[in-house]
Amino acid sequence: MEDAGIRFIDVGPVGRTIRLQSLIVYVVPAAAVGLVVGARALLGFPSPVMIGLAGLIVAGYGARDDATMRKRGYVTRPAAAPSTRWLLILGFVLRLVLVLLAVLAAERGVHAVNEDDWLIGLGLMTAAVVVLGFAHLPAERAERLASGRAVEDDAPAILLLRSFEDDAIRVRSPWTLLGLTRAVLPLRSPRFEEFITTALLGEDGRLVAIGRPGERLPELGAVRSYHSMDGWRAAVLRTATRAKAIVVIAGMGDELSWEIRQLRESDLLAKVLVVFPPDNEERTLLRLRRATEALAGDATGPVEYRYDALTALTCDRSGDFRHFLAPGRDWPAYLATITWFFAFLEGKISPPEGRRLPDGRQED
Repeated sequence: MEDAGIRFIDVGPVGRTIRLQSLIVYVVPAAAVGLVVGARALLGFPSPVMIGLAGLIVAGYGARDDATMRKRGYVTRPAAAPSTRWLLILGFVLRLVLVLLAVLAAERGVHAVNEDDWLIGLGLMTAAVVVLGFAHLPAERAERLASGRAVEDDAPAILLLRSFEDDAIRVRSPWTLLGLTRAVLPLRSPRFEEFITTALLGEDGRLVAIGRPGERLPELGAVRSYHSMDGWRAAVLRTATRAKAIVVIAGMGDELSWEIRQLRESDLLAKVLVVFPPDNEERTLLRLRRATEALAGDATGPVEYRYDALTALTCDRSGDFRHFLAPGRDWPAYLATITWFFAFLEGKISPPEGRRLPDGRQED
């Protein structure tokens, strides 16, 4: 292992801190609804006024995100064409209507419980939670329908490379996309790409990617550009050269392996982070071997540690790997890994040497 130059960085402690700090993602929407419904039930405030206020607070939570992101110059999509902006307005209106219905159901549920009609009361409150969990879907659909295509320019960018077959991978996380597509209650796991997009919100540069050929409805997440079968390779190299960073979702596709080899041959590995998506240990090992073979020109040998703890790796021009590890490989671990990598890249902290894996085994 010393000869192989394999080191690991434990991001588990940072991930646990991030989990505690991120409780606000759960608390704010639920608290807004709870306070307003409670004020109506306990203090007798006028029902229409309070329900409307709760709906505007919760539905407008995403609008605040959208305004904040645009003020910072960060967008997750090209500007919508004027002819499709009505879709975004419609998406927001439907989101607001669903939130209002959910708040009304919760208010009626509390009233039913106070009248000792527990079955109807609990049923209405459960329905309210379900509706709040999916109230963002109309806005999400409208966003996808209104999305334009990315145009190559000199704006700061972070390139996302992945195998198309991994587009459907999801990660259990409250960190969904921000803006009007933000889930009011995070009941559904976001796509891994969407999670990465949100994790990069504080970085200078939007996440860009090559779109799937023939894709009629772009997925949310990275801003996509579309190219012919003969032109996509040149587009990848152009974008990789000017990008401030390159995030690779480790996969099994031959095209992805070709892209990683080109990064090595173009001497761009210093700004590359290879992230391993949620998967079982066996498939993670296969992803690791494909990635290391493309990065260093030689597949990694057997390294005895828990591969389901591997969140990412980096490789410098000398072929020295650093493995990012975290028990459980959950969303805080991924967020900690991405945060650390960009801090290294921007010179905010010095890259740690990492601890070597002695005798092929992980330290206790």
